[in-house]
Amino acid sequence: MTFYGGEPLLRFEEMKYAIEYAKETIRDKVISYGFTTNLTLLNEKIAKYLASVGNMHILCSIDGPEDVHDRCRVFKNGEGTHKQVMKNFDILVNAFKNVKNSTVKVNSVLTPPFTFEKMNYINNYFNKYKNKIKDFSVEITYPVDGSLPEEFYDETLQVSNVIDRWNKDSFYKKYDTCINEEMVWKDLFRIHNRLITQQASNWVPFNACCVPGARRIYVDTKGYIYPCERIGKAPILGHVDYGIKLDELLKNYIIDYSKKSIDSCKNCWAVKMCPICYVNRMTEKEISEKAHLNCELYRQAIKSDLSFYHSMLNNNPERLKKINEISYY
Repeated sequence: MTFYGGEPLLRFEEMKYAIEYAKETIRDKVISYGFTTNLTLLNEKIAKYLASVGNMHILCSIDGPEDVHDRCRVFKNGEGTHKQVMKNFDILVNAFKNVKNSTVKVNSVLTPPFTFEKMNYINNYFNKYKNKIKDFSVEITYPVDGSLPEEFYDETLQVSNVIDRWNKDSFYKKYDTCINEEMVWKDLFRIHNRLITQQASNWVPFNACCVPGARRIYVDTKGYIYPCERIGKAPILGHVDYGIKLDELLKNYIIDYSKKSIDSCKNCWAVKMCPICYVNRMTEKEISEKAHLNCELYRQAIKSDLSFYHSMLNNNPERLKKINEISYY
């Protein structure tokens, strides 16, 4: 059970009610809980409750040191939020320090300049928490298109895929890092477990699409059901009042998606390693006409992952042995 906002802690009492209701009514299953927060509203009372729930997974939005974080994350009056956020982060860390089966992790958004130096600067800042928090990690991503002021991009040209290159470089050279290591393992995992056959097959997988409604569902505040929280605008699966409409699910997410994708996918050399699902490929009614515009970028990313995997296999096979212990699906 995951809570979304805006900022979920604006409705902490409603969150608490939903958690207690779930614990009371669903007693035959182990429920995990999670949410993402900017931490500005967190206090000791909230932290203590969250730590008491069990199987609680919290992702904290912190962009790095104060000068990095406060460029974009400010209060309404324009003042930076970093001091308040880190004070509350320490409260949260302290509350969870002896709690099992729960995690506190960080999500950062990389803003310009997009450089190795900035990645190293952010990594050095967060490394101090590795020994304070069990399984601590930081995931760094790019800003969503259109979310930053235009003047930010005047500072520097975006270095081509600097996050991916920094991830692989630090992983290969065994830098002391808490950033994005899980993302690298996921890329390696996908390559390591790719389908290899003696003869070519005309079977084309459904990219990385899950079965809508099988692994998870997302329910908005009006009760409408969607396949997941990441998908954005997409055809609804149903409503909490009447359930999932299987005929519409089959039409929108299986039949129509397949018909409009096959011409792009059938001749793609990377189709059996494609990491793309329904996310950012749908409109409110159907698969988007622009769904396959970025396929070449993904092919280049897969080519890079293949190269990196075999480089690791040749030069550091011992480290890759861990991959046989990993399970993401």
